Amino acid sequence: MKCKYCNSTRYSEIYCENCIREFLRGEFSKWSSGNETVDKFIQHNQLQASVPPFILEWISPDQFENITYLNKGGFGKIHLAKWKRGPIMDWDEEKRQFVYEGTVDIVLKSLNEFSERFYDEVNNYFKIKSGNLVKCYGITKFPNSDNYVMVMNYYKEGTLYDYLKSHRSRINLKDKIYFIYRICFALYRIHSNNYIHRDLHSKNILLLTNRCLISDLGLCGPAENNLADAYGVLPYMAPELIDKKQYSKASDIYSLGMLMWEIFAECPPFHDQLHDSDLAMEIIKGERPQMLPEIPEIFQKLIRGCWEKDAKKRPEIEKIYGDVNKEFIKIYENEELMLKYENKRATEFLEIPKSPYPTHHTSSASGMPPIESLTINDYTFIINKNCTHCTSSSLRYGRENDNEKVMYDVTNKSSDVNYLSFSLLLLKKKMTKKVQQTRFNSHFIFKISGTSKFYSS
Repeated sequence: MKCKYCNSTRYSEIYCENCIREFLRGEFSKWSSGNETVDKFIQHNQLQASVPPFILEWISPDQFENITYLNKGGFGKIHLAKWKRGPIMDWDEEKRQFVYEGTVDIVLKSLNEFSERFYDEVNNYFKIKSGNLVKCYGITKFPNSDNYVMVMNYYKEGTLYDYLKSHRSRINLKDKIYFIYRICFALYRIHSNNYIHRDLHSKNILLLTNRCLISDLGLCGPAENNLADAYGVLPYMAPELIDKKQYSKASDIYSLGMLMWEIFAECPPFHDQLHDSDLAMEIIKGERPQMLPEIPEIFQKLIRGCWEKDAKKRPEIEKIYGDVNKEFIKIYENEELMLKYENKRATEFLEIPKSPYPTHHTSSASGMPPIESLTINDYTFIINKNCTHCTSSSLRYGRENDNEKVMYDVTNKSSDVNYLSFSLLLLKKKMTKKVQQTRFNSHFIFKISGTSKFYSS
C-alpha cells in the first residue's frame, strides 16, 4: 500500500519505515557524539533499522542523573542511572514524532577498552532483533568524560544465577520449564540468524519477571567468523572448545545443556569443584555433572544429548526448542502433572546438594598439594599470573598461531563475593617448573617458584 505522507510503499499498517527513516535522516545535523566514527555508526544503524523499538540513538549525557556504580565484569563496568526522557516507545504518524516512555532506570555499560568489540556488541542487539535478548537503546558518554557507553534496559530481578540461589527449593516445575523455553527461544533466534553466542552461562541470563533474556552479545557473531581469542566460563565450555578452540553452534548447545541442568539442580554445574586445569582435563575426558533423578526423563535425554562429546551428535536448537515447547504446553495445560511431579519431588527424589557455592576438595591434610603441569594434546598448562579480583568466573585464551604459545586466563570462583583469577600458559614441549597450590586469605591461589623457560616449535 502507498503511504499518504511520503507516497512510498509501506509494508505495515502500524509504521511507515520510510517516514521514520527520513525523519531520522533529518535529525542527523541536530546531534553529535563528538566522534565522527561513532556518529556514522549510529546513522548507518538508524537507516538500517527504522522501526521502534529497534532504533539506535545517540543520547545526550545530560539526559542521565543519579549515576551510581553497580558492578564490574570481565570486560567492563556497569553503572545504574535514571534516564529522564526514556526510550522510544512508538511513532506518532500524525504529529511526525516519536513517543517516549518517560523517566526509567537504565544501565550504562562501559568496556575496559573502547574498540571494535564495542561496535560489535551494539550491532548484535539490533541485527538479531529479538524480544528475548536484553534491550540496548543507544550510545552515550559519561558526563565530563570521553568514555563511550551503551545505554541498556535495567533488569532489577538480576541474573538467573542470582534467582536460582535466592529462590532455592521454591521454584516449581512449570517455572523451570518456562525458563528453559525462553532461553531456547532466544538461542533459536541467535542461531537462525547464523550467529553463535559463544558465552552462555547463568550470569549472562537476565530475568524480566519470569522471562529469561540472553545478555552479553560481545562475543556473539556470525558462525563463519573464527575468533583469534576464545572466552568462556569453564563449566559451560564444550570439550572441543577447551581442547581445540573451536566455536560452533554445537558449543552453544553444550552450554545450553549445562543451563538446563542448573535450572533443575538450582546450583551451578561443578559447583563443588575447583575450576582449574584438572577440571578442564576431566571435561575433555567426558566428565559431566551427575544427572539428578528429579529431572524429568525428557529433559534428562535432552541434557545428555547436549553434553555429547562428539559435537556432531548434539541436537540442533530447532529440535530442542520444539521438544521443550511441547513439554511446556503439556505441563501448562495439565495442572495435575505438575502437582504429581512436585509431590514426587518432595517424597521420593534424593536431595540435591544444599550449597550452591563452590567448595574445594584437596588430596592432602594441609590443603596444599603440589600439582604437576597438565598436558593436553602436546600443550602444557602452567600457572603464570598473580591473583586479581574479578566478578565472573571466566576462561580466556588467545592463539598467536598454530605453532606458538597459547594463553589462558582462568578465573576461579572461590567465594560468593570475591573471585580469584590466574592465567595458564599452554606451551608445546615440557615446562621446567612445577606448580604449587597454596591457601591465601581463605582462598586458593596458584604460583610458580623460580623461572620457567617457554618454548614454541
